[in-house]
Amino acid sequence: LRLSTLYGPRAHKGAAFYRLFRMVKKLPVQALVDGGGHKYEFNFIKNVVHGVMLAKDSEKIFAIYNLGDIEKRKYKKVLSLMAKELNPSTKLVTVPSLLFQPFAKTGDFVGKVKGKRFKFDSQTLKSLKGSWATSYDKAIKELGFSQKYSLEEGIKETVEYMKKEKMV
Repeated sequence: LRLSTLYGPRAHKGAAFYRLFRMVKKLPVQALVDGGGHKYEFNFIKNVVHGVMLAKDSEKIFAIYNLGDIEKRKYKKVLSLMAKELNPSTKLVTVPSLLFQPFAKTGDFVGKVKGKRFKFDSQTLKSLKGSWATSYDKAIKELGFSQKYSLEEGIKETVEYMKKEKMV
C-alpha cells in the first residue's frame, strides 16, 4: 500500500501536516507561493484506514494500491479551511516565487554549513511551487475504495483533536 501525506487525530506530533496547522494558528499572514493554485493531496487518516481494511479483505496479495483522499485541493483552499478552524482573521497573501529565491538559497547555504537541512531551502520552495497528485483508480476499481470523509470534515476533526490535546 502506498500512502502520501497523512493527517488526522493521533498522527505523529512532529508530522509535517501538524506543523502546518500550528503555523496557520500562530501566523496572521500566510504567504502563498505564486497564488497557491497548485493541487496537493492531504490524506485524512480515516480515509486511508478505510482503504487498508478493503485491501486486507482483498484476494490480491501482492497488488500495489495508492490510498488517500481522492479529491485533490488547491493549496490555497487547504490553508483557507485551516484558517477558518484555527484563526479566522488569517490573511492569505500571494507572493511570487522569485521573491522566495534568496531565502531558499540562504537556507541551502546554512544547511551546508551546519551539515543539516535548514527548514526553508530550495527543496522546500520547489515543493511549495509544484503540484502532485496520485491516481487512486486501481484502488477504486479493484477494492471499491471511496473517500468517506471530505477535507473539510478531516480538518475540523483534526483541529478539534489538536485543541483537546493542547497542540494548538
